[in-house]
Amino acid sequence: MSAEFLWKIKNRWARRIRLGVIASTVVSVPSIYLLVNGPYLKEYFEKRYDVTNMLPNHLQQIIDSEYENFLMSDNRVRKKKRVTFYCSTSEMYLDSVAHGALNSPWGARIALPFYAQFQAFNEAYDYCKKKLEPMLFMGEQACVIWESAVGRQIIETFILSEDALRFLIRRDLTAHEAIKRTALFAFYWFCYTSIAFMLAQIIVHYYFTSNVLWFCGLSLALNTPACWGSVQNAKLDWHATDQSADADAARASLVHGRGGKEYYQKMLKRNRLLREIIRDGAKKVSAAGNPKNSNTSYWSRYTMLVDLDAENKLLDKISSAGDS
Repeated sequence: MSAEFLWKIKNRWARRIRLGVIASTVVSVPSIYLLVNGPYLKEYFEKRYDVTNMLPNHLQQIIDSEYENFLMSDNRVRKKKRVTFYCSTSEMYLDSVAHGALNSPWGARIALPFYAQFQAFNEAYDYCKKKLEPMLFMGEQACVIWESAVGRQIIETFILSEDALRFLIRRDLTAHEAIKRTALFAFYWFCYTSIAFMLAQIIVHYYFTSNVLWFCGLSLALNTPACWGSVQNAKLDWHATDQSADADAARASLVHGRGGKEYYQKMLKRNRLLREIIRDGAKKVSAAGNPKNSNTSYWSRYTMLVDLDAENKLLDKISSAGDS
C-alpha cells in the first residue's frame, strides 16, 4: 500500500522528498567538508590524527625560520599567514598531513612525520625499539629487527638533515597556502551533483511523469559517476599543486634543493626496504619504492628535483664562466 502510494504521489510531499534528496546530497557533503577545514579545523585535525604540538627546540627554530623566509618571499610579509605545526606521534603517516589553507581565516594545520624530531641515530633507534615493534606500514605490520642491517638502514632514513627539514617545511607551506586547495573538492562536488540532479529531474519530468521513485533511482545512477568525477578532479588538482610546491620549494635555494632530494631519496629507500618485509609488499609498493595508493608519485617528485638540481648546477657553471 505504501509503495503504491509513493508510486503515484504527485503532491507537495513529492516536491519535499525531491528537495530533501537534492539538499542532502548537493549541500551536506561540501558543508561538512568546509566546516572541518574551517571553523572546526582544530578540533577535527587533533581528533583525526595522533599529533602533538610540543616540538623539539631545534625543529621549532627551523619552522620559525622557514616561516619568516616564506613570508619575506613574494611580498607575503604584509599578509600574515596563519599556520600551526604539529609532529605526528603515529607511524601510519610517513609524510606530512595537512588540512586547511594559510590564506583562510582559520589557517592551516600541518603535522610533520614523527621522524622529523630525530637528530641522531641513537635517538631514532630508541624510539623505534620502544614504539615501532611492530611497525605499521601500508596497513600491514612490519616486524623489523632494528639491530639488523636492514633495521639500521631503515633507521638511517628516519634521520633528516636540516636541509631536508627546511625543504619539507617550505614545501608544506607552499602547497597549503592557497584557499582553493581546500575549496576545490567542495566546488567540484557541488557542480557535478547539481548537474546530475538537473538531468534526473528533466528525464523524470518528460518520460516518467515526475514520479518520485524514478527520480530517486535516476539520481542515484547519475550521481555515482558524478561523485567519482568530483573526487578524481580534486585529486588531479592536488597532484598539480604538489608538483608545483616541490618545484617552488626546491628553487628557494640550493639548500632546499639538496634537502628535497635527500627527503625523497630516503623515503623511497625506506619504502623499498619495508616492501620486502610486509605481506604482499610487491602489490602495494613499486620496485622504485613508490606506494601505489599515493596521489602524487614520490619517484616522479624525486626525479623532478634531481633535474632541477642539475639545472641549477648548470646555471651556476654558466654564471661562473661569464664572471671570469
